[in-house]
Amino acid sequence: MIDTGFAVITGRLYAPIPIGGEFDWTGGKVAAIEPSTDTDTDTDTDTGPYPVEFEGGGDSAIDPARQMLYITNFSGGTVSEINLETMELVRTRRVGDAPRSPVVDPGTHNVYTSDGLSHSISVIEPETSCR
Repeated sequence: MIDTGFAVITGRLYAPIPIGGEFDWTGGKVAAIEPSTDTDTDTDTDTGPYPVEFEGGGDSAIDPARQMLYITNFSGGTVSEINLETMELVRTRRVGDAPRSPVVDPGTHNVYTSDGLSHSISVIEPETSCR
């Protein structure tokens, strides 16, 4: 299953792959796929086909301009930020309880989550050190 938040950037498809339940992942990995050949672009056999892992998971969104993937962790109240250029987990940020439906503002690059159990909306501002 590929959840929302996959995108093609510079000819490569990036997709979060969940591990665990359909509505509340226990974790996941990110695949980088070359669409023209339908192959994974990671050739390092030590890391396998999915070189970056994250805890939790749920909904996701991509900021194509910054090449960042944001994945909500419903149970943990966090959002994982993954740099798609380096395929590394940049950080995990605390947001409200039960975050869902992240949305990226293409102008400001802020990420918004709907935090169901805390009845709030969280705003994640981009780091200046990131692209």
